[in-house]
Amino acid sequence: MVGASLVIADASPLIALSLIDRLALLPGLFGSVHVVSAVCQEVLTGHFSTSEQTLARAFDDGYLQQVSLGAEVLPAATRSLGTHWAQLDEGEAQSIAYAISCETAPLLLMDERAGRHVCQSLGLPVMGT
Repeated sequence: MVGASLVIADASPLIALSLIDRLALLPGLFGSVHVVSAVCQEVLTGHFSTSEQTLARAFDDGYLQQVSLGAEVLPAATRSLGTHWAQLDEGEAQSIAYAISCETAPLLLMDERAGRHVCQSLGLPVMGT
C-alpha cells in the first residue's frame, strides 16, 4: 500500500479506471479512497451504465467512500484558493477544499492540469492516473 493516510479522488481518475475495469487497483494501493459529493454526482450520472455499475459496486464494497463537506469547509477553502477557485470545476474545488480541511495533507488523485497546478501551489500531494 502507498504510504498515504488519506486519499481523495477526483472524477477523472475514477472514470478512467472504471472504463478499463481497473478500479480494483485502488484498495490494493490505498485501502479506501474518499470521494466528495460533487465528484459522486459527476461519476454516477445514470448515463454510462457499464462504468457506473463498476463505480457503484466500489462504493457498495466500501473502498470508495462518499464524504460530505461541513458548512464551514467551502468558505474557508474559497479564501485559501483565492483566484485559483475560478479555474476549477465543482468536483476539483470540493476535493481540494476537503484536502485543505484535513489535519494532515492527503494525497489527491487528479488528472486535470488546472487542478493539479492548484494542488502543487498549495503544497498538496497530487498523483494522476
